Parts: sequence; C-alpha cells; structure tokens
Amino acid sequence: MSRLIVVRHAEPDGMRGRIYGRLDPPLSPTGRAQAEGVAAWLQPVPLDAVYASPLRRARETAGFLARGRGIEVAIHPGLVDIDFGEWEGGRFEELERSDPDLYRSWMTQPTRTRFPGGENFEELKARALAAAAEIRREVESAAVVAHAGVNLAILGDAVGIPDDAIFRLDQPLAAVSVVDWIENVPIVRAVNAAVESASWLAR
Repeated sequence: MSRLIVVRHAEPDGMRGRIYGRLDPPLSPTGRAQAEGVAAWLQPVPLDAVYASPLRRARETAGFLARGRGIEVAIHPGLVDIDFGEWEGGRFEELERSDPDLYRSWMTQPTRTRFPGGENFEELKARALAAAAEIRREVESAAVVAHAGVNLAILGDAVGIPDDAIFRLDQPLAAVSVVDWIENVPIVRAVNAAVESASWLAR
C-alpha cells in the first residue's frame, strides 16, 4: 500500500481578490497559524517524506509538516500551481471587465480554458499525475503540499471524476485529503478534512 496525504497550502499574504498561480507570496500570519495547526494535527501520522511545490506558500506550509520528523522538504516541480500567464496578479473584477468572454469561459468551463500566455488544466493534470506517480514509486507514505488545481487533478483521477466536473470539489486553504493505493487501486479516505475532523488518521 502507498499513501499520499494531499494538503493545500495555507493562506498566502496579500492575495485576496487577486488571481495568483505562479506569483510567489509568503504565507500570511493567518496562513502560518493554519500550517502550524495542520502540522500538529498530522504529527502522529507516520510519513516517509514531505513533498512541496516550488512556490513559497507551499514550501512554507510543508516546512511545518516536516519539522520534528528529521526529514527535509523535497521540492517537486510537477506540483507547481497553474500558470495564469498574462492574468497573473490581476483582480477578478478587472479581468471580468477587460476580457468578459474568456472570464466567462473560465467561470463556466475552467478545465477547457487556456489562459493567455499560460497553461490549461490538461497540462496541469498531466504533470500533477506524473508527479504523484513518481512520489508513490519513491516512498510508501508522503505528504504532498500543493495547490487547488494540482490537488484536484490527483483526487479527481483517484475517484474517476470527469475533468468537466472536477471543480465541483472544493479545495479550501490548508485542506487535507488522503488517498491510499492498494495494489495500484486508489482508495480515497478523506477529502478536504479539517484539523478538527480527522483524528482517525493517527489510529
């Protein structure tokens, strides 16, 4: 059996109302508290490794999870957030005014939308699933700290959700999900668990 504990990074600083993928802010004070809470909650859970996206908000969140375990955070480029291209850093309301058709496409068909100068979901999904498969080959149990789209690609593939429906799953900041693979068959044990709700993980 192999296990991935899939964690969305905690709250980044100064990004509320902005579109951010490859932007690289640190965690906010609230985010650091969220990450510390998740780490304390997961401390009893055995982990062979902690992997993170190269972006600072994921690396900092992962750092809390690795602390006290005697392991270093491993950075995996395949876990990086989607590239919003020309939209990076823009405000939602500004982009809705400046490019209403593309904005509407993103809101209604997010997995079919390519961002100007950036990526689409198909590209993100391919590298996210390749990263997850590589990590599973290397270790039996790992925490993976990444981003909403990356995590949804992994979870959606595990449960067989079509791409068009994948964003029906929420992915809150600092959410924890768990997937076990038994003879390469994925079993989703938890989706978007909160710190208060998953004491069963330590059993």
